[in-house]
Amino acid sequence: LQVNGKIDLSQGTLTLSQGTVSANVNTKSTSTFNLNQVEFVTGTIQNLGTIVTKNVNVSGSVSVIGGTLQNVQDMFISRVGNFNLKSTSISGNGKLLNLGGILGLNNVIYAQPVLYNSGYVTVSQGMV
Repeated sequence: LQVNGKIDLSQGTLTLSQGTVSANVNTKSTSTFNLNQVEFVTGTIQNLGTIVTKNVNVSGSVSVIGGTLQNVQDMFISRVGNFNLKSTSISGNGKLLNLGGILGLNNVIYAQPVLYNSGYVTVSQGMV
């Protein structure tokens, strides 16, 4: 699976499995966006709904703005990856493995996710 371009998810569930994503995504409060064994290369998710991640590799500049991100299984941010979060709450039992960068503004990251960090983490006006 290779997805490029723009995705508008107004309601229901969209699942992307085992592929590469370079896309800007808009989700609404009635939608769920599942990413399963996906390499997210670049894009921005304007999130009013829920994102569920399983074994996602962030290998470029990826932004999530708003909503909820449930990290069910491990997320890996590569050395060249930048994971930008703004006003997003993160939960789930998955590990967050960071070799690149995590930048956050006004986020709530619950205690459950385990962060393994050898990159950099910048958090402004948030709570970890």
